[in-house]
Amino acid sequence: MPTIIDVHVGVYLCLSCEHYLRACPPFLRPKAIYTNRVIATAVASVFEDGMAISRVSRRMARDFWIRPNESIIRLRCRTHIESIQLEQDYQPWVVSSFSGVLCVDEVYQGKLALLLAVDPDEDRLVGYQLLHGSVSSQEAAEFLQRLADVGISPEQVVTDGAAIYPESIAAVWPQAAHQMCLFHQTRLMVKAAQKTVREVAKLIPKQPALPRKGKGGQLKTKTSLDAAKRAERIAIIFALHKKGTSLRQIVRKTGHSINTVRSWLRGTVSIPKELLEVNLEEVQVPFQVSDNSSQEKCHLPRPPEPCESWEQVEECRQDLKAMRAKLIARSTSLNEEELERLRRLLFSP
Repeated sequence: MPTIIDVHVGVYLCLSCEHYLRACPPFLRPKAIYTNRVIATAVASVFEDGMAISRVSRRMARDFWIRPNESIIRLRCRTHIESIQLEQDYQPWVVSSFSGVLCVDEVYQGKLALLLAVDPDEDRLVGYQLLHGSVSSQEAAEFLQRLADVGISPEQVVTDGAAIYPESIAAVWPQAAHQMCLFHQTRLMVKAAQKTVREVAKLIPKQPALPRKGKGGQLKTKTSLDAAKRAERIAIIFALHKKGTSLRQIVRKTGHSINTVRSWLRGTVSIPKELLEVNLEEVQVPFQVSDNSSQEKCHLPRPPEPCESWEQVEECRQDLKAMRAKLIARSTSLNEEELERLRRLLFSP
């Protein structure tokens, strides 16, 4: 419960120098309306509770009815930091609260290198060393030995795949298990998965184009079709488009020119009224649609073994495209549809 203290301070006049003197109590800051305990609480809110300095003033105003100036809090925090002795205060505290797991890494900037050792339990800095040039195995061993001299004895040491660490860790802490960093190892797995996807994508056979007729190169569709047949063709194109089939695939499947397909989908040409009575969900799309009046099918050669059909080849291509970023994901992170696509992809030809 906040309490307002009425403090009377004596003001005295020096007869020799004619200056006024004020006898301030030790718990009260000079020329302030709050005690030193308020500033101590504000500093503790920053260093112990992890609050931002800009929020401390509002917290003090809410809980204690006193709002110290933010600049005063920053000044006191800076003074508190300068009063900390690393070897006398921070280092013994880090050693006494060490979790047993040590993460070691090096950071380069220009010609400088910074060796860092961190306790991942609280993201606590254990030690660091600034070096010039690339870090050698000897310098890494000397850095780890200084940590061992102050009392750091880890059960596990986590590093990246740099070659400077295995011998150094084995020499300084032979009892510690050397573990590779999950982030760095995951990056290697991602690169390997991307390389595999590119290689597999090159091996997927491409569907050959339909037989060409005439000088135009495309199957001619100028033969007259009755309204029902034309509506059926347009319904098939709309059904393929609704299922997400690309324009190029629609052209391959139907034999119509890409301009004709675009005109029908955009509605720039008249669409028969019979199409309005067709339910696109119930349209059975044949793999190839003939474009001549005799309704002769245009058969494609079978895909190379072990593929059974071009539908299976296209399905594999779409699954690879959809799952290329999730090949190394945990199974618990995938839903049922993704698991089914991944299973189908892994067991495809």
